[in-house]
Amino acid sequence: MIDELGPAPAALLVSAVRDRRGMRLVVAGDVDVISAWQFREYLAGALDTTPASLTVDLGGVTFLDSTGLSALVYAHQRARHEGVPSWWPIRNRRYAGSSMSPAC
Repeated sequence: MIDELGPAPAALLVSAVRDRRGMRLVVAGDVDVISAWQFREYLAGALDTTPASLTVDLGGVTFLDSTGLSALVYAHQRARHEGVPSWWPIRNRRYAGSSMSPAC
């Protein structure tokens, strides 16, 4: 379960908020090759709780590489397979090695 994962790596902070609408993970810091495995475990742990929906708020993410994107793709595919609506709000960030940037 998500509570059993222990603290996230120092460069990654993940907070989980659950309410009647579902689960919301608030992510801050770097999601990179060092922290992506644990980020994926947090995502899996959130989905293990069978939430009504899953929102991953990336507003506090300062760096996201391909391993972090891979974790998000995994969670999105799993959520879709399990019928859990999911959202990934992204606000004005540029991510390493991706085309995810604000429209000009």
